[in-house]
Amino acid sequence: MTDNQFWTVIMSQLSAVLSAAGMGAVNLVNSFMPDQQGAPDYPLALFYPVTSKRYGYQKKTDTFNEDDEDFDHTESWILERTIQVSAWVKQDPADLAQMTSFDVVNAIAGFLMSEPFRLSLLASGIGIIRITDIRQTQFKDEHEQYVENPSFDFTVNYMQTLEMKVPTISDITDTIIRV
Repeated sequence: MTDNQFWTVIMSQLSAVLSAAGMGAVNLVNSFMPDQQGAPDYPLALFYPVTSKRYGYQKKTDTFNEDDEDFDHTESWILERTIQVSAWVKQDPADLAQMTSFDVVNAIAGFLMSEPFRLSLLASGIGIIRITDIRQTQFKDEHEQYVENPSFDFTVNYMQTLEMKVPTISDITDTIIRV
């Protein structure tokens, strides 16, 4: 699974779940992508790739391909990735019914933990290992006002595969040399 395939599965399935829950106004964004600067006026959930590590030993397979008389060499391994999720919702102090950044992050964490969502990810080849606690930090915005910045991490794993052609050995030559 490539990086773009991974993000397509995560974002499309999470977007569908949020829409079904009436939170379709929340835009899901893979962070650190080229975009315009400035705080948006719309609710936003940001996904930051934190770590990626190979887990276990590589599985190696060689299969003879009769068409081109080469071997198809395949190596597979489990990739374990940690993703941080945070949210931005511009607050209107007069509207207490409005969802907050915490509400968005808490809902995403809940959906990631839900059995139907986990099973749909498993069907796509992605397993969720763990979801951490929600951190509640704050920062000063461009108006010098404190804004909440909730976030949590979740760790997933999926199979990565490397495929290549390996030529067959056609000649073996041995030489006896006196020592």
